[in-house]
This record gives sequence, structure tokens and C-alpha cells, in this order.
Amino acid sequence: MNTKKSNDLPFAQVPPALMHHTHNGDGILFTEWRNVPPQEVHVSNLKNHEININLTPNPVNMWEKVDGKSTKGQLAFGDIIILSAGESSLWRWDTDLSFYRIELPPDLLGDVGNKSEMAFNGPIELHHILQTHDPKLFQLTQWLMEDIKQGGIGGKLYEESLSNLLALHVLKRYTSTKFDPYKPKNLSDREINTAIQYIHDRINQNISLTELAREVNVSPAHLIRLFKKATGFPPHQYVIQLRVNRAKTLLLTKKVSISEVAAEVGFADQSHFHRHFKRLVGCTPREYLKMA
Repeated sequence: MNTKKSNDLPFAQVPPALMHHTHNGDGILFTEWRNVPPQEVHVSNLKNHEININLTPNPVNMWEKVDGKSTKGQLAFGDIIILSAGESSLWRWDTDLSFYRIELPPDLLGDVGNKSEMAFNGPIELHHILQTHDPKLFQLTQWLMEDIKQGGIGGKLYEESLSNLLALHVLKRYTSTKFDPYKPKNLSDREINTAIQYIHDRINQNISLTELAREVNVSPAHLIRLFKKATGFPPHQYVIQLRVNRAKTLLLTKKVSISEVAAEVGFADQSHFHRHFKRLVGCTPREYLKMA
């Protein structure tokens, strides 16, 4: 059995298969680990909150020791381990282990909470959980990891929207800290029009949820909910709908290639454009031109 100290690399001789930091390195850290061999790992005074999602196809026997108390569990695919910042523990498993790890900085989690419908009364702590099943958390992570692996083709708006939803879900379901709910303000017609005009003026750019929220002076988490209430779409879906509608017009009025249309309306690449166009219109851009 290999023993890893807290100041060593996280796991013996195994680098992460994927690593991605949101918000230019200041946000959530997503890593994917594949086939990490059986070993013993000492976790000391965690800097960030951690969520580990098991991706191993077969059951994994997992042992942990926290505050002198030992616990054993058998993890199935999709099972989740949650650790709070500041914790120390000892972990051991008996077969090659694959998993996603999500590291949430306490300051970021607190900022998301305090700017949403939660007003926290103290430092945020998460419940320590050896094994739980959470389909929503698993799905949000899958969507984010898929976008990361595809080079972020969904854009900043998509990544930031999903990241905020993930952080809010963790706060609502797994926090040990008491909070006082309050009702967020509604966006005025003027603020909605400001947000919509901002999107229209930058439809061919990689729009950021943070920048859009700043334009109407609300938090990103509030903007997602309030924008949908006002328009029927969350911001990233509104952007995709607008891009496809503009593409339809350009395809019929400009003598340019499909790839040029995709770039002009802000899609990251032609395959991304084709996928969303077919989903919303019911046919590919080329088929749409033939039917026109």
C-alpha cells in the first residue's frame, strides 16, 4: 500500500487526465482522474471544498478515517464524496479508481451564496459525506466536463451559467451553515432591454455571464433566473436562439458559405452551429437552403 503525504502530488504516479479552471484560474477547478491505483491518501487541512464523483464501472471499497473514527463504504458509479474546506482525513481504496473532482474555493462559494437568495451568517461549511447519490449534481458536472473536453465551444455564458447552478445546488443541499432567504428583485423592463441589447450588440462575441449581470447590476445567479422569468429562456439559450435566427436570415440574404455564417453569428465552429441549427430548426443549414 502506497502512502501519500498531504504535501506530495495528490496520487502516486498518476497525473490528472484533464484539468480546467473557470474564471481565468480564480473559479472552480475541475479535474478528471483515470485508473488511480489502490493506495492510502492523507488529506490535511483542505484549502477548498471538494466534490468527488466516482466514474469507476465496478464497485469500489472505500475506507475513510476522520477524527479517529473509521468508516467503510462501497461506491457505485456516480456516487459522490463531499469534503469541506479545512478538513483532515485518511482515505484508502482497493481497486483502480476513476473520478471527477470539483474544487470549490470557500470565497467563491460564499460569494455565489450571498449574491443569490441566501444570506449566510458565517463561514460556509459543507456536510462531510462518504457516499451519496445526486443525479442533478452528476448531470451538471457531466455537461460542464463535456463542454470542457470540446474546448469550451458553448462559450463563457454556458460555462458560467452551469458553474453558478452547480455552486447554488451544493449550497442548498450540502451546506451546514445557516442562511436567511430573501426575495430577489425583479428586473425592470428597462433592465431587461439593456441585457437584451447587450446580447444583440455582441452576438458574434464570447459573451460572459458576469459581464452581462454587471450591466443590469444583479448577480449572475439572479440574472439566470430573472432573465428566464422575463424572456422564457435562460441567457445562454436566448443567445443560441438569437444566433440561429440570425443565421437563417444570413443564409438567405448573403452569398457566403455556411462556415462564414457560423462565424459571423458567433458559433465556435461549424459542427457546433450545425448541431444547434438542426435542434431548433429541424434540419441542417444546407437542407434549409435547399428548401428555401
